[in-house]
Amino acid sequence: MPFMSDKELAKTQGFFAKQKDRAKRVAEKAREKQEEFVSTMECVGGAAAMGYLRGWREKGGNQFTIMGADIEMITGISLIGMSYFDLFGKWDKDVLNIGNGIMAHYTGQVARKFAVQGWQGTGSLIGMEPAHVGALPQHAPFSGPATQMGSPYADPVASAIDESGI
Repeated sequence: MPFMSDKELAKTQGFFAKQKDRAKRVAEKAREKQEEFVSTMECVGGAAAMGYLRGWREKGGNQFTIMGADIEMITGISLIGMSYFDLFGKWDKDVLNIGNGIMAHYTGQVARKFAVQGWQGTGSLIGMEPAHVGALPQHAPFSGPATQMGSPYADPVASAIDESGI
């Protein structure tokens, strides 16, 4: 029957202790990456959902406003503010990420409109009329003139592809 000396046993125990610590570090790193992924998806999901809701609402010519204020701006600021005051308990971080995504989408729309139309087109940065962000035409890719979803502005190659219907 084989026996291990005390020195060999201590060496083996040290090896397994290091492997156990290494496994804990790898598991912790995996949890951190999982949280980062969830945060990213919450931000992207918030932006995508609000963009869809805006398009769905504006499809019929309706404005995406409440008493002249942009619904997207109100929703984003409200979610962020409420999460700062811990009103969602354990979900505060998730709600904050969704609010951040919505506000990123909204500010991107305002910036796009500002780039196209200048101050005249944006009116007020807080979303009051005539700052209605969705006023630029929105439609499916490659279905007409260049807009946000179509080919980029002032790009002749993209515009030619866009007009060809490919």
